Amino acid sequence: YVLANNQIYRLRPVPIHRQIDTLMEGDSHETALRLCELCMSHPQVAAKADGIFKAYGLALLADKEFDRAMSHLSRCSSLDPRDVIAHFPDLRPEGYAAPAASLDLKGHQLLRAQVSLIKYLNAL
Repeated sequence: YVLANNQIYRLRPVPIHRQIDTLMEGDSHETALRLCELCMSHPQVAAKADGIFKAYGLALLADKEFDRAMSHLSRCSSLDPRDVIAHFPDLRPEGYAAPAASLDLKGHQLLRAQVSLIKYLNAL
């Protein structure tokens, strides 16, 4: 219980998996990932790890943080590598649907992104 401004609040613990869901809804991927890594012994938390790695990796990719993005995406065991390649319009497999946020890269940025993609694919 907490007393504040003539009111009493009752604080109740929230299950870890619900805290992670709330963090992911608020795009707090890094915090959700750290919480998940701390509590991997909980089955409900461990089940969320793949989704967190994927969501965080794709968010980093959209922010053009290629090395960090590929690092997180490589830890996602359920991710099809074609889903990552599809973000590169010039490399997208024929007939493969374009993701909602394809990368629009040119010059040095494109080269950095492709080098990171190669590292990701080699690590698989």
